[in-house]
Amino acid sequence: MDKRKTGILIKEARTKKNYTQSELGDLLGVTNKAVSRWENGESFPDVGVLENLSSILDIRIQDIVTGETESDNEEVITELVRFSKLQQLEKNRKFLGYIFAFLTLFCCCIAGFACFGSLAMLCANDSGAVYIILMTITMLLSVYGCVSQDKGAFQPDRKHGRHMCYISIISVVWCVLVTWIFMLLISNGIMPFGMKLTSVGPFIDWQLMVIFIINIGILFVELYRNVKRSADIHWGYIVSVSAVYLTVLYGDMLHRLTAVDEFYQILTVRTLVVLAELIVSLLLVNCLERKKYSGADKE
Repeated sequence: MDKRKTGILIKEARTKKNYTQSELGDLLGVTNKAVSRWENGESFPDVGVLENLSSILDIRIQDIVTGETESDNEEVITELVRFSKLQQLEKNRKFLGYIFAFLTLFCCCIAGFACFGSLAMLCANDSGAVYIILMTITMLLSVYGCVSQDKGAFQPDRKHGRHMCYISIISVVWCVLVTWIFMLLISNGIMPFGMKLTSVGPFIDWQLMVIFIINIGILFVELYRNVKRSADIHWGYIVSVSAVYLTVLYGDMLHRLTAVDEFYQILTVRTLVVLAELIVSLLLVNCLERKKYSGADKE
């Protein structure tokens, strides 16, 4: 079975019938993006639509399955059974991807409410360690969510996904810069914007909450697009998770500030931990995707 050959066959038959991708998709009950993926050789039509696709485009089912106009029935049956199993495994993998993406959003919300809402369960002295453990779990969930996609985490949708990636990066940079710059100014006896010392903490806390809300929004929108519109979860999803946990770790630190020297030490450690987990997660996604696609090429 060759997805590229099948894609070329579908495209030629669709063009001959003078259908657009949207029109063919409407007739089959799928999106135009799904049709585009078939024709580009990125995915294969679901077994359930093969009969309708064959009827609409006037091409034999066995030709769609093999991607060739000359094929015997025995070959078709073998390929169809094999691909039905592969397609079911793919559906299961994608469903798990949805679940893991949802759990990622859920964990981020729990961490945020625990920090900014001061939930009692995470108000112990070792709350930083609890948040870091929760962040590690969330990162692993987001990595699986990215790897479970069709196109891959590093190929976001041009019109939407890339903008989300840029916003995620800006959020991380802004979170780090605001916190560090304000604290460095204060330690040198400079009050930013003429503020009173008692106003600096709430101001930084407000900035962190805004960044938290923005990135929770990104995670929610991307999860919605993934489930409802079959849009791939991209690497910006992982960056947004990092931004969320930066705000949580920084916010928790502000709420427990006792001494400036201790604050800088904790600030440095938490910043490095989040950035290190972000880099490791992105590298892990890259390695897993290469392994996945190299295995697919061999098949």
